[in-house]
Amino acid sequence: MFYTVEDSDTLPKIAEKFYGDRTYWQTIYDANPDVIVLVPGAELFIPLDSYSEFQSKCEIIVVYDHNQSHVL
Repeated sequence: MFYTVEDSDTLPKIAEKFYGDRTYWQTIYDANPDVIVLVPGAELFIPLDSYSEFQSKCEIIVVYDHNQSHVL
């Protein structure tokens, strides 16, 4: 999932938002080697897996068309 950095965001704050634990900031850092400085508007990749409280609250909707399926 991608996240757009907001004013006053830090990696620990973003980790808490998505993982429920500020100590997972290194996971976000490792997933974004091209991001050197957090500036509002920057896009970060947020790896989600089984320890993500955020992920457990999300719904996955699959839309089918004649050619392929799209996950929204």
